[in-house]
Amino acid sequence: MPSFQFLPWGVEHEINRLLLAVARRGVEEARRLAPKDTGRLAASIRADEGDRRTARIYMTYYTWYQEEGTGLYGPRRAYIYPRYARYLVWRVREKDIAWGKYPGHRAGDIIRARRVRGVPGRKFIYRGLQIAVRAMKSRRP
Repeated sequence: MPSFQFLPWGVEHEINRLLLAVARRGVEEARRLAPKDTGRLAASIRADEGDRRTARIYMTYYTWYQEEGTGLYGPRRAYIYPRYARYLVWRVREKDIAWGKYPGHRAGDIIRARRVRGVPGRKFIYRGLQIAVRAMKSRRP
């Protein structure tokens, strides 16, 4: 059986070009699907050419938490507890009130919780890459 470790330069170049095109299209779709609180997460996602026959996708450190989920919805499937304090503490924001997240609270109120459920994964990078791959497959001659 022949080994495909070394491909002719033209073939290797074409594979890299197609991979980068799929990655860039996937990044465009992922940006469109990404949750937009401040817009920083969507703006941070980018694709670049990797080593041989690869493309790399870069993003902020917290993107993966939004992608995979945390707490009960994440890989560990467990509540989130405070590590060094008695409570998890955060302040209610205006937009949380507008979304109806904290009934009975006002913006600026402090919330204390002994545990939280976490957030479900949004799978926006996975879905973006799926859309890009489907689009490339439909362009086949």
